Amino acid sequence: MLFAANLTLLLVAGIVSITMQPRRPSGLPDDAAARVVRNVVGGRIAVATGPLRWQAAVLGGVPVANHAPDAVMLTQVSEARSSLEQVARRHPRDPRAQAAIAALQLAVHDHAGAAHRYRAACERAPHYGEGRLGLGVALALLADRTPEIWQARQLRLEAIAQFAAVDAVDSLYRDALHDRALLLAEVGRTQEAARFARELLSREATGPGYERMREIVAAQQ
Repeated sequence: MLFAANLTLLLVAGIVSITMQPRRPSGLPDDAAARVVRNVVGGRIAVATGPLRWQAAVLGGVPVANHAPDAVMLTQVSEARSSLEQVARRHPRDPRAQAAIAALQLAVHDHAGAAHRYRAACERAPHYGEGRLGLGVALALLADRTPEIWQARQLRLEAIAQFAAVDAVDSLYRDALHDRALLLAEVGRTQEAARFARELLSREATGPGYERMREIVAAQQ
């Protein structure tokens, strides 16, 4: 009877694990202060990510064009981060608070700090698309600033793994596909890069990085 009970428990656990949908957070924490921050900084904060595609709910989605932060923007980011730190203390288990702070850290080129926050968000919710995409971008940007060749390559490979962890049903999957193909080409894994570039091109006829994706595919034909 004990053996049969154990088998039954294992069967139930297996069915639950198969049928239960994973948690995929999106947006911002349910907190008025977080919404105020988005209304203040959304569409006003520039984040330099180079050719990488990236989005952040706290900035209203895709940030404005790449350029270095000026004094006004630094002040806005500092004030917004102070508010979000309070949000994070009120919602310690919400990964979206960590991701929102990480986005502001990327804006001021604190790539290591952003990677730390995004990693914490992903530990709370492994299927968090914005967290995975943000962590990949932070690691890739950190690699660009790393003078040691092999260490930079390791960071890029880890970034690729984060892009690969974005679920296909996630709204940020196309951005992750683009960045994954871009970095795979950069580290010399051209066949894999072409495969994911081809998948992205099949999903969208135009978009940021479209020509680069076509170049990656053409290089393997």
